[in-house]
Amino acid sequence: GIESSEMIDYVSRQIEQVQAMLENQFVDIIVDKVYSHLPVGEIIEQSPLAGESIIPAETTIVFKVSQGRKLVKVSNLSLYTQPALKDYERSSGLVVKIKGEETSETVPAGSVISQTPKEGVEIAEGETVEVVLSKGPQEKVPKVYEKVITIPYEPSVEGEKQTIQVYIRDKTHALGDLYDEFTITENRTYRFTLEILEGETADYQILRDNQVFEKDSISNNSTN
Repeated sequence: GIESSEMIDYVSRQIEQVQAMLENQFVDIIVDKVYSHLPVGEIIEQSPLAGESIIPAETTIVFKVSQGRKLVKVSNLSLYTQPALKDYERSSGLVVKIKGEETSETVPAGSVISQTPKEGVEIAEGETVEVVLSKGPQEKVPKVYEKVITIPYEPSVEGEKQTIQVYIRDKTHALGDLYDEFTITENRTYRFTLEILEGETADYQILRDNQVFEKDSISNNSTN
């Protein structure tokens, strides 16, 4: 009868060399290309397995061969949040690394400002896309402005107390809220502070016996 032989181990060898070597010895050689981290053309699996008894003239060999890593086109990750980046990692097969954070006046805190590589670049599955996240707008530091005013004692009846009410609107106070209230029986020097954010203004209003005695607006720029 026809002599059988033992199947040789071709795993880890290059498919082109093996095909040339086995030409016309088997019924057919089927090559099944799959994505893999192994070099392109390297045989990953074979059927029949090494050591099996075969009759070459009656055998079809199937080789599973690496076609290298799958290429993935990088998406535009602008404005992606961290949960969205995790979803993108799962769906794309890429690794997303947060490289750092920067302030931004336009991109919400926690969202992507920039990325490397850019959108449309093809990289292999498992490779890394680096992103920079927004910290939100740069925190505005308030400037503190001290105001000193003299409140004259001018009662309608000498000796009567006059009620003073102070209202301010700044970083921490609303104009409708009473800031301070006291009575006077003589002229009084009064000090208070306003916290004003960059590019903003603060207001104050002082009432003496329910009549507006003094009011003003102060801009941050005037605090320099």
